[in-house]
Amino acid sequence: MISHTVFKNDTLEQSIDHFPRFALDEQLALLWKMRSYFEAAVRTTAADESDTFARNLFENIQGKSFEEQCECLQDIASNENTQLSREYGALYTDKKLVFWHLIGRGVEEGSIAPLPEDYHLSPPAQEFLQALEEANATEKLALLRCVVETLGVNPMASAVFSVP
Repeated sequence: MISHTVFKNDTLEQSIDHFPRFALDEQLALLWKMRSYFEAAVRTTAADESDTFARNLFENIQGKSFEEQCECLQDIASNENTQLSREYGALYTDKKLVFWHLIGRGVEEGSIAPLPEDYHLSPPAQEFLQALEEANATEKLALLRCVVETLGVNPMASAVFSVP
């Protein structure tokens, strides 16, 4: 369970707890649909949009085919122990917000795979977005931070240490 002492709204807490249980495609669809919130979060945190690590990770994914982009983002969302997922996991939380902001901008500009036009969110995913929409600015930022922290692989946790 994710720690979230900032929230006064049970629905918001339930939404945060439910996010990792959404199917991968649904998680990615939600991340795409939350792109305007990521943009606001980047402005709120004064995170540097030109951050080298977040931008390099974004550009690495951007340079791939749409199919490969989806695979890479699914790996991050599903916590697969891949190089890109570890690079994402190594980012500080605010840099993860920058990364998803860049992904959202790439979707809008056409350089990142978009959602299929006929894609529809499930009712629970729609409720998740509704809870986010109704949250105040502090709660939105906290929710986004909680969500981005559930993704990727912490490289230190996945490292194998040998004892002599």
